[in-house]
Amino acid sequence: MKPTPRVEIKRPSKNSHQRVLTRAFQSLELGLALIVYMVTVATIGVWLYTTIPTWASMSVSMQLCYAQNTLCWLQGAFFRQECNPFSCADFEKAATDEHLPTSVHLDYVLATNGGSIVEEFTSPTLGYRKLSMKERELYESRGFHLQHVKVYPPPIVIDSEVRIARCWSFAGSTGHIAISLSEPIIISHLSFHHPDHRELSASLLSRAPSRFTLWSLLPDPPRDHLLREDLVSTTQFQIRQTNSAPEGSLVHLADIEYDATEGLQMDAAITNNSVVSSMVILEIKDNRGRIRPVSTESRSTMQFRR
Repeated sequence: MKPTPRVEIKRPSKNSHQRVLTRAFQSLELGLALIVYMVTVATIGVWLYTTIPTWASMSVSMQLCYAQNTLCWLQGAFFRQECNPFSCADFEKAATDEHLPTSVHLDYVLATNGGSIVEEFTSPTLGYRKLSMKERELYESRGFHLQHVKVYPPPIVIDSEVRIARCWSFAGSTGHIAISLSEPIIISHLSFHHPDHRELSASLLSRAPSRFTLWSLLPDPPRDHLLREDLVSTTQFQIRQTNSAPEGSLVHLADIEYDATEGLQMDAAITNNSVVSSMVILEIKDNRGRIRPVSTESRSTMQFRR
């Protein structure tokens, strides 16, 4: 006859309770550490997004510069090690100025020379919307609005300094910008300044403008040597009507094709080279991306010569 197995029921010892509690605390600590890690990563991500403009459109060298500065900050914050960060702004300017051609001719569109943007005939800026009453109060108290921090207005096109990833953008692949010249002139040449394509990402380069039409505003009535059939109404370019909006008709000056990979490009094919112009409209008809939803004047500046 086989012996019957004996079953014993023992109460858990104090050591067993301690082991269970220890494992529970370890799991809790691991969970808290994971939460802290995720919050830290999210905070760094938000900081990068809010402090580094147009990260995706930067060149690889600029992205590396900002990444190096981030690592430098982490090294000093957590490891108490001394680290001297790079000046990405100076690095960007040096990279741009190295390949930026110079010209001895007077630029009649530069803001520093007296040029200005005529907003009534300029396409709306992408991402720049009208602020509500509450947002306007915050804007007046802080001097800026978060919605507009990364948005560059049209006057950046006539700024004397060309910087990578700082450009005026508008919705769609076509748009127009109106510029009041510093003085009435007869336009004979047109030139563009654009950052070196080797320092631009493929995304930013594809949004560079490629085809333009240049128009000149003439006061009514037109001059005798211009046929009335050659004049075009300003209504197709007028965004809003104001009492200060210039009046007159437009005359075609030139059709221009621009290749951003060639840096500074001169185009002397001015159709009406005897027209005295005080305000011009640059109509952007296409960009390098062709079908991309955004076209950008990448800090392009124009020179009009006598």
